[in-house]
Amino acid sequence: MITGWEVADPKRGAAPERIRQLNLARELHAAGFDGVDVRTRPEWMRLDRAHREAARRLDVEGDPGLASLSEEAEQLVPQLDDLRRVLAIGRAP
Repeated sequence: MITGWEVADPKRGAAPERIRQLNLARELHAAGFDGVDVRTRPEWMRLDRAHREAARRLDVEGDPGLASLSEEAEQLVPQLDDLRRVLAIGRAP
């Protein structure tokens, strides 16, 4: 089981190239897993967006951990409409 991001629509958007090329089903099959199932998790996406939007508004002065979280949110939030949060499951043979 693995969670991650995949591009929502390969024909549009500004997702990073590494995410645009990612296809968890293909990669898990190539690694030899059976019964691969990749599921979109819209509720996770909604919660992730809320978390990152809150992180953008934090007062991060003097806290490197919060500063890093806020910085990551600034970079990722503009891309969220082009991504989908997924859960990928596969069984080792």
